[in-house]
Amino acid sequence: MERKHSIDLLRVLSAVAVIIIHTVSSPIANSTIENGSLLSTLKLIHTLMNWSVPVFFMITGYCLLRKESCSYKYCFSHVVKYICVLFTVGLFYALLEEVFVSKTVNVSVLAKSIMNVVSGNLWDHMWFIYSIIGIYLVMPIIHLFMKQNSQNALILTGLLFLFDILLPTFADLINVGITFPFGGYLFYVCLGGVIAQIHIGKVASYTVYFLGLLSTVWIILGNFKIGYKHLSVCLMATSIFLLVSKITIKSNNILLCVSKCTWGIYLIHPFFINVAIKFLHIDFISSQAYLKLLIFTVVVFLVSFLSTYVLRKIPVIKKLF
Repeated sequence: MERKHSIDLLRVLSAVAVIIIHTVSSPIANSTIENGSLLSTLKLIHTLMNWSVPVFFMITGYCLLRKESCSYKYCFSHVVKYICVLFTVGLFYALLEEVFVSKTVNVSVLAKSIMNVVSGNLWDHMWFIYSIIGIYLVMPIIHLFMKQNSQNALILTGLLFLFDILLPTFADLINVGITFPFGGYLFYVCLGGVIAQIHIGKVASYTVYFLGLLSTVWIILGNFKIGYKHLSVCLMATSIFLLVSKITIKSNNILLCVSKCTWGIYLIHPFFINVAIKFLHIDFISSQAYLKLLIFTVVVFLVSFLSTYVLRKIPVIKKLF
């Protein structure tokens, strides 16, 4: 299967957006912001970047549905990888948090950290791993069903859109008692698969772009508290994915290198954010906040990339990153 470099670009853009989310939200959570305008702007930036994780799921679906087959052997190998990540990187994060709070290291702290890994009580970004494990456990069935014909793919994705995006968005207006057995981010995985399988013409593409732009304007105008978690983010994510995936990009070694490191960048970047805020106590808010946060974002991305690049050179560790 030929590698699409536009998907590599999407990975990199999504990784940058995730870092922006955390570099603007962490200072908010760890300091008191008296400047209401600054607080509103940072929350707006956070909201506008929320397309990033849905796009990561869409990339997963796009790549898996481009494959001719998707066996449980293949998926279980990924499940094992993610479980190993949870009990290595995740356990390290859990230990850091427990030691930071209790100021001690003992067997009890280790036991509590292990239970936190099992229960999913980790740093916020680690939820993605638990979710993607669930995705891979059902993916062989979903793959087979969607590969049978395009109508199956459209119907399943449409139902997921209805129950996971549309109805939750308008829950205040209409409350439907019917539930759908699938939920979470499976919709975005299937949507990525639909885009991989079905040709989307100019009219449909431009319609999606317009709706994505409309959602962005809607949020900027101050409506990001109303339904943005569902329909607005969905439209932004879909338009960005569709737009970038249609770009023809020639082979680029730098882009390929960074793209291969995006999983590690996602995994490791909160460590550097926490070090800067909780251990070094760097103040990003009191003065020149926008400039400081911009520099902070760039530094976190570069340090995370370089760290991942080095870790991927180590024989055993590279399998995690």
